[in-house]
Parts: sequence; structure tokens; C-alpha cells
Amino acid sequence: MFVCPNCSVPLQQNAKACSRCDAIFGPESAWAPVHKKVEPTKPWVPNEISAWNRGWYVVFIILGTAYASYGIFAGELYVPGKRGSGFTVHGPGAWVMAAAVLVGVANLVGRVLDHYDRRSNERSYRLFDSFTSLAFFALFTLALCTKK
Repeated sequence: MFVCPNCSVPLQQNAKACSRCDAIFGPESAWAPVHKKVEPTKPWVPNEISAWNRGWYVVFIILGTAYASYGIFAGELYVPGKRGSGFTVHGPGAWVMAAAVLVGVANLVGRVLDHYDRRSNERSYRLFDSFTSLAFFALFTLALCTKK
């Protein structure tokens, strides 16, 4: 593969000029297309999630969606704690907590979809995972702040 020595755009070996930076090539020019060795890239391997984990993710997706739906319609959500000492959030706090749970559900859905997606777009899934994780913790914290 040949590239422009000025801007590294791919070129034909006998190119007369660069289409990007207009560098002129030829016998009367100091510029000439440069041969660039193409390094073989390792094959892309999609993320693999075990069937066991995928099954648990789907269970948590269903339960989380049901739990958040209950919180939205009832206007209250019980948040369990260690050793049975949980608390209940009411009104707007319950809605924010339900939103946090739904964002957590979206995170799990993204992980399951990433397993089945065979395109090389892992960066998008990592960004989605980071965003939903951050949004979950922000909404959860906000719901705790509204607890009475």
C-alpha cells in the first residue's frame, strides 16, 4: 500500500497528486508516494458471555422491569438492606428509584445484546455500559436523598 508522505492518505503507486493535500508527485517533484507495510491485525473476537450469566441477566431484566413498574404505579418502592434493615421510598423518590432500576435493566440488556452482536463495535457497548452504570448510581443516590 502506498501513502502520501505529507498527509498519509492511501494512494496508487503511480499517483500524480494527493487528493487530500494536493501534494504533486513526479520526476520534477521532491514528493513521491511512500510504500507503507500493512501489519496484519489479529482477528476480532466478539464478547462471550456464558449461558449461565445470560440466563441470570434475563431473569434480572424481567424482575427489574416488574419491580420498577410496580414502583411507578404504586408510588412506593421497598429497598432491601443488609440483615433485613431496608427502607421504603415514596412519591418522587420512588419514581427516581424506579428510573435507576430501569437504567440498570438497560445496562443488562446492552450486555446481552453485546454477546449476540457480531459486529466490531465493542467501543459503543463499553460507552453504553459506562453511561448506564454512572446514570444508575446517580439516580440511586438521588432517590436516597429524597427518602423521608
